[in-house]
Amino acid sequence: DFEEIKAKPTGKRMSIAAPKVAVVSGWEPPVHEKTPEQAKFLTNVLGSIFFIKALTRKEIAILVAAMREQPYEAGATIIKQGEEGDMFYVVESGICDIDVEGVGKV
Repeated sequence: DFEEIKAKPTGKRMSIAAPKVAVVSGWEPPVHEKTPEQAKFLTNVLGSIFFIKALTRKEIAILVAAMREQPYEAGATIIKQGEEGDMFYVVESGICDIDVEGVGKV
C-alpha cells in the first residue's frame, strides 16, 4: 500500500508516494541536541520542501529534533544510486557532487 502525499498547489504538478508504516505503540521519536542556529536552519530548510510544507509547525519541530549532524570527509560517498535509502540528508555547509549512472555529474 502506498499513501500519496499532496503538497499545496504551486503551479507545478508534484506528488510523492511511500509505503504506509505501522508505528509501534509507545514509540517516541529520537531527540538530538542542536544549537538554536542549527534548529532554525533546519526548520527553514524543511519548511521549504514541497512534501513537508503540509506538516504543522509541531510536526516539523519533531522532525528537526530527530535530526542529527553527520559530518563527512571530502570525497566520501554519502549515498549510492540503487541502494535502499534510510536517511534524509540536508547539506548545512560544503559542496556535494551528484553522479547519475549513464549521465555523469549533474
